[in-house]
Amino acid sequence: MGDTETVLKRHLDAFANRNLDAMVDTYAPDAVMVNEHQTFRGHAEIREEFNRLFDVFSGTDLSENARIATKTVDEYAYITWTAVTEQKVYEFVTATFVISEGVIQFQTMTAAVRERTTAA
Repeated sequence: MGDTETVLKRHLDAFANRNLDAMVDTYAPDAVMVNEHQTFRGHAEIREEFNRLFDVFSGTDLSENARIATKTVDEYAYITWTAVTEQKVYEFVTATFVISEGVIQFQTMTAAVRERTTAA
Protein backbone atom coordinates (compact mmCIF):
# COMPACT_ATOMS: atom_id res chain seq x y z
CA MET A 1 0.00 0.00 0.00
CA GLY A 2 2.73 2.47 0.85
CA ASP A 3 5.77 2.86 2.99
CA THR A 4 6.01 5.29 5.90
CA GLU A 5 7.44 8.18 3.87
CA THR A 6 4.80 7.79 1.15
CA VAL A 7 1.91 7.73 3.62
CA LEU A 8 3.34 10.70 5.52
CA LYS A 9 3.73 12.67 2.29
CA ARG A 10 0.10 11.92 1.32
CA HIS A 11 -1.00 13.00 4.80
CA LEU A 12 0.98 16.26 4.74
CA ASP A 13 -0.17 17.08 1.20
CA ALA A 14 -3.80 16.51 2.21
CA PHE A 15 -3.34 18.79 5.22
CA ALA A 16 -1.62 21.52 3.19
CA ASN A 17 -4.37 21.36 0.55
CA ARG A 18 -7.16 21.05 3.14
CA ASN A 19 -8.46 17.94 1.41
CA LEU A 20 -10.63 16.34 4.07
CA ASP A 21 -11.38 13.11 2.20
CA ALA A 22 -7.72 12.54 1.32
CA MET A 23 -6.74 13.35 4.91
CA VAL A 24 -9.12 10.82 6.42
CA ASP A 25 -8.02 8.21 3.85
CA THR A 26 -4.49 8.33 5.30
CA TYR A 27 -5.85 6.80 8.55
CA ALA A 28 -6.88 3.22 9.28
CA PRO A 29 -10.65 2.89 9.90
CA ASP A 30 -9.93 2.19 13.58
CA ALA A 31 -7.01 4.64 13.95
CA VAL A 32 -6.48 6.56 17.17
CA MET A 33 -5.33 10.20 17.29
CA VAL A 34 -4.41 11.72 20.66
CA ASN A 35 -3.65 15.28 21.69
CA GLU A 36 -3.33 16.89 25.09
CA HIS A 37 -7.08 17.51 25.25
CA GLN A 38 -8.84 14.63 23.50
CA THR A 39 -8.67 11.22 21.92
CA PHE A 40 -10.21 10.65 18.50
CA ARG A 41 -11.08 7.14 17.37
CA GLY A 42 -11.97 6.06 13.86
CA HIS A 43 -12.68 7.93 10.66
CA ALA A 44 -15.78 9.82 11.85
CA GLU A 45 -14.08 11.44 14.86
CA ILE A 46 -10.84 12.09 12.96
CA ARG A 47 -12.82 13.67 10.10
CA GLU A 48 -14.64 15.94 12.54
CA GLU A 49 -11.35 17.05 14.14
CA PHE A 50 -9.65 17.80 10.82
CA ASN A 51 -12.72 19.66 9.61
CA ARG A 52 -12.34 21.83 12.73
CA LEU A 53 -8.58 22.20 12.20
CA PHE A 54 -9.06 23.25 8.58
CA ASP A 55 -11.30 26.07 9.84
CA VAL A 56 -8.74 27.05 12.49
CA PHE A 57 -5.95 27.20 9.90
CA SER A 58 -8.02 28.82 7.14
CA GLY A 59 -5.80 31.18 5.16
CA THR A 60 -2.62 29.86 6.83
CA ASP A 61 0.30 28.39 4.92
CA LEU A 62 0.35 24.70 5.82
CA SER A 63 2.77 23.70 3.09
CA GLU A 64 6.27 22.36 3.47
CA ASN A 65 7.40 25.95 4.14
CA ALA A 66 5.84 25.77 7.62
CA ARG A 67 7.69 22.57 8.56
CA ILE A 68 10.75 22.56 10.75
CA ALA A 69 11.55 18.86 10.52
CA THR A 70 10.28 15.58 9.12
CA LYS A 71 11.83 12.27 10.14
CA THR A 72 10.85 8.67 9.46
CA VAL A 73 12.29 5.48 10.98
CA ASP A 74 10.75 2.16 10.02
CA GLU A 75 6.99 2.49 10.74
CA TYR A 76 7.40 5.69 12.76
CA ALA A 77 7.22 9.27 11.58
CA TYR A 78 7.82 12.54 13.39
CA ILE A 79 7.12 16.09 12.27
CA THR A 80 7.45 19.55 13.76
CA TRP A 81 6.02 22.73 12.31
CA THR A 82 4.92 26.29 13.02
CA ALA A 83 1.96 28.38 11.89
CA VAL A 84 0.36 31.76 12.42
CA THR A 85 -3.40 32.24 12.17
CA GLU A 86 -5.47 35.38 12.58
CA GLN A 87 -5.84 34.70 16.30
CA LYS A 88 -2.98 32.42 17.40
CA VAL A 89 0.71 31.73 16.96
CA TYR A 90 1.56 28.04 16.88
CA GLU A 91 5.17 28.39 17.95
CA PHE A 92 5.92 24.68 17.95
CA VAL A 93 3.68 21.81 16.89
CA THR A 94 4.83 18.21 16.97
CA ALA A 95 3.19 14.99 15.83
CA THR A 96 4.31 11.38 15.95
CA PHE A 97 2.77 8.68 13.77
CA VAL A 98 2.73 4.89 13.70
CA ILE A 99 2.16 3.83 10.09
CA SER A 100 1.58 0.29 8.88
CA GLU A 101 -0.39 -1.45 6.16
CA GLY A 102 -0.29 1.78 4.15
CA VAL A 103 -2.17 3.94 6.67
CA ILE A 104 -1.72 5.79 9.94
CA GLN A 105 -2.64 3.55 12.85
CA PHE A 106 -1.85 5.92 15.72
CA GLN A 107 -0.91 9.59 16.07
CA THR A 108 -0.03 11.95 18.88
CA MET A 109 0.03 15.72 18.54
CA THR A 110 0.75 18.66 20.82
CA ALA A 111 1.41 22.36 20.35
CA ALA A 112 2.83 25.39 22.08
CA VAL A 113 0.29 28.10 21.27
CA ARG A 114 -0.06 31.74 22.25
CA GLU A 115 -2.48 34.53 21.40
CA ARG A 116 -1.41 36.61 18.43
CA THR A 117 -0.56 40.22 18.98
CA THR A 118 -0.29 42.85 16.27
CA ALA A 119 3.49 42.39 16.36
CA ALA A 120 3.31 38.67 15.44
